[in-house]
Amino acid sequence: NQAIADYLGTNGYTDALEAFRKEADVSNELERKYGGLLEKKWTSVIRLQKKIIFRNFINSLRPRKFQGSLIGEDTFGNKFYEIAADPEKGRAKRARYFEPPGKEEGFDHEMSAEWEAWLRGRRQEAPTMEELVQNLAIAEMKKENAAKLEAGLPKGKDLRVVVKEEKGMSSFPSYGAEYEYSAGVPPPKDPKS
Repeated sequence: NQAIADYLGTNGYTDALEAFRKEADVSNELERKYGGLLEKKWTSVIRLQKKIIFRNFINSLRPRKFQGSLIGEDTFGNKFYEIAADPEKGRAKRARYFEPPGKEEGFDHEMSAEWEAWLRGRRQEAPTMEELVQNLAIAEMKKENAAKLEAGLPKGKDLRVVVKEEKGMSSFPSYGAEYEYSAGVPPPKDPKS
């Protein structure tokens, strides 16, 4: 309280100083050791904050090496790693990443669907090599079956394209003469009535 009273007095806040002294029961005499104490504390806090910000900035420029454990490799040569969760260090959940076989830049790396699902956290367990080989065999079988089906189609007609014929206004339903045909136009007189 003495340091706050000293700060208010030295910076010219006399009304606030008097109100503070009444509420906090602070004497009018300030001890010498409290003189300028608040400014010293704040300048040391600001200096420490600047130091931390500068250190974090420098550390952000340095390349980081991940300490993940190798989980597996896919058929394209990508290596997959996982860093375990460590709540004490601020990592609430595990991190997963991969290294492509080459060092080229870009995001157009080939990756199997099973490993991509593992990376994104859609599956808990990493895929096994047997699972990858089995799914690759199924994909090859589907390609062969599609080629056989396409070879059996007639050459002149493309059955995949469906042409829809337009009928014009007659394709709209008709609900009778008592309803409008166009907005704001009364229906035509019915000759039967």
